[in-house]
Amino acid sequence: MKKGIVRNVVNVAGYVILCLLIPTQMLWAGWLDSAVENAAQDSVEKIVHRAADEGADAAYDKAKQSTENDTRNNTSNRKSSRAVTTGSDSGDGAGDLKDPPQFSGMSGHYVLETQDKDFDSYGFCDGKKIIPIEGRVWKKHYNLKDGAKQPSAVQIVRNYTNALKKMGGSVVADVQLAECGQKQYCGDRVFSGKLLKGGGELWIEVEPCNDGFDYWLTVVQKETMKNEVTANAMLEALEKDGHIALYINFDTGKSVIKTESKPIIEQIIVMMMNDTNLNVTIEGHTDNVGNAKSNKLLSEARANSVVSALVKEGVDRKRLSAVGFGQDKPVADNKTFKGREQNRRVELVKR
Repeated sequence: MKKGIVRNVVNVAGYVILCLLIPTQMLWAGWLDSAVENAAQDSVEKIVHRAADEGADAAYDKAKQSTENDTRNNTSNRKSSRAVTTGSDSGDGAGDLKDPPQFSGMSGHYVLETQDKDFDSYGFCDGKKIIPIEGRVWKKHYNLKDGAKQPSAVQIVRNYTNALKKMGGSVVADVQLAECGQKQYCGDRVFSGKLLKGGGELWIEVEPCNDGFDYWLTVVQKETMKNEVTANAMLEALEKDGHIALYINFDTGKSVIKTESKPIIEQIIVMMMNDTNLNVTIEGHTDNVGNAKSNKLLSEARANSVVSALVKEGVDRKRLSAVGFGQDKPVADNKTFKGREQNRRVELVKR
C-alpha cells in the first residue's frame, strides 16, 4: 500500500513538473523564433544598405531576395518592410538607382526611379520659356523613406540652390508655376540653374512634388552630339526610302548653320561627290511655334543655306533644289517638346 501511495505521489509530481515545463519551452521557442526573425531582418537591412551604397542594383535585389527567403524559412513567412525598386526602361537601358555624380539626394529620400540617357535633349525653364539643352542626362525620381520627416518644397529647392552656389553655379529660375511654356510640372514650384566650369556647362532642375514627399532631380552635362551620319548611310537611305531626315542645327530664328552641324554638311558633300549622278531636293521643316507664314519663310531660308554650303564646296548647283514647307509636314506631335524637336529638320529627297 505504501508503494502505491509513493507511486501516486511521484506521478502527481511528474505531472506538475511537466505542466510547468511546457509553457517554459513554449516561451523559449517563441523567444528563439523572434531572435531568428530579428537577426534575419537585421541581415536584410545591412546587406541592402551596403548594396544600395555601392549602387549595385543586381546585388541589391539578389541580397534582399536571399535574406527574405531565409526569413521565410525560419519564421511564419514574414516579409521585409523595405520596398525593392527598379529602374525604369528609359530607352538606353540605364537604370542606376543612385545619385547623379554631381549632386546627392536629400537625406530622408531614396531614388525610386531613374531615366538616365547617354545623350538626349532636355528642356529647362528660365521662368518664362523652355531652353533645350543637349548632352548626358541624369534624371532621378526621389521618394520619402519610411519614417523620415517630410521636408517642404522650399526646403528641397534651397538645399540644391545652396549646393549649386557653393560649386560656383548660378540660379536660372526659382519660380512658382505649374507649367513653363508647354511643359507641365508635378508641383507648383521649379528651380533651374547652371554651372560654367572648366569649359563645360552643367544644368540642373529640381521639381518638388506632393509638398516635398517626392521630387525629380535632372542634371544635364551639355555636350555636342557626335556625328553618326555618314555619306554611305545617307546614300543607302536615299536608295531605299527616297529621303532621309537630318537634324542640322541653326541659330534660333535664323538660317545660319551652327558649327556643331558642319560634320553633317561635310558628309552630304562626300555623298554628292562620290555619286555624280545623284540629284536631291533640300527640304526645310519647322515646328508649329510662331506664325505659319514666318515658319515657311524660315524653313525655305534654311534649305537654301544648306544648298549654298554644298555649292561652296564644289557641288554643282544644277543638282540641287531647295523648298521650305514650314510647319505643314510634321512627323511628330507638336504638343510635346520631343515632338517639336523632331519636326525641326532638314530632309534630303532624291529626285
